Amino acid sequence: MQFRFVIIGLILAVAVIAGINYWSTHRSESAAVAPAGEDRRQAPSADDSGAGATDAPTQADAPGVSASSSSPIAADTQNVSPAVQPALPSLDDADAWLLARIATSMPAPWEDEPELLRTFSAVLDNAPRGDYPRNLLAFLAPEGRFKVLRAGSQIRLDPVSYDRYNSVVAALTDLSPDAMAALFGQLEPLLLEALAELGVSDAQPGELAAAAIAHVQATPILDEPPLLVQPKVIFKFADAKLEKLSPLQKQLLRMGPANLGVVKLWLGQFAAQLE
Repeated sequence: MQFRFVIIGLILAVAVIAGINYWSTHRSESAAVAPAGEDRRQAPSADDSGAGATDAPTQADAPGVSASSSSPIAADTQNVSPAVQPALPSLDDADAWLLARIATSMPAPWEDEPELLRTFSAVLDNAPRGDYPRNLLAFLAPEGRFKVLRAGSQIRLDPVSYDRYNSVVAALTDLSPDAMAALFGQLEPLLLEALAELGVSDAQPGELAAAAIAHVQATPILDEPPLLVQPKVIFKFADAKLEKLSPLQKQLLRMGPANLGVVKLWLGQFAAQLE
């Protein structure tokens, strides 16, 4: 009889591990309940989509193991206490809890941002469509001015502008993509709540994150600084194919090929833990 219970214990251990792996790899990502007059699902205005618009870079616990009544070990597992789940804060009190888990070894632009989880949920809702809610992500705006190089009638993005995003990208990559994927799964109940506040009740956070990451990964990495035109105040990409990219993708292009490549690599590692 003792041997039988040892076998049952091993089976349960394997089942729990499988449950953890399933939960972390099959999870079904600028937003508080908007203050009066503010819509956190607002897409960027037409002025935000130009090449020279104000810049800002486009930033689980195992469920209880259940046993079917037809399982030969069901009778022995019905009284097994579920694993203690780490307590999540309420959505209203999530800022300090979340910031402690995304702390970096360098100053990060999100450190003093209120309602961070709600903001992230709004970005998660917008990003799969290629929208960039610039009003919600003002805290990510780089310092310094967007610069161009002029040679006669030709205007080209000045590569020095790429450096303005280095610190933001460095803060992102200071976070472990594996750890962030695990945290994402743990936050799913709060993300669902925040998305519901936005009226999004028909999508899962993992699905939104996967779609958003795919949209980022589809952004081209340019071999040289792109040519621009300035029909009015705002610069636009001279290449019609680039100008037709989504606001999110055009924002990513302004980070430069090196920074964009680093972001793509990080997101690819993050996404691998969500599959």
